[in-house]
Amino acid sequence: MQTVIFTREYRHQQDALRTAIYPPGEFEVSNELATAAKKAGALKVSPKPRKAKADGE
Repeated sequence: MQTVIFTREYRHQQDALRTAIYPPGEFEVSNELATAAKKAGALKVSPKPRKAKADGE
């Protein structure tokens, strides 16, 4: 499980008859759902942390 932030409405097809609809906002979801939403471009992307530079570089 992980906490994600949806930037837009995201519809996740659970099976042939059911679809889960997530409005924009913060939710705790399964890793599978988080991966699918990320591929669909529905998640807020946080900037990647920079590596600290060593002195003298």
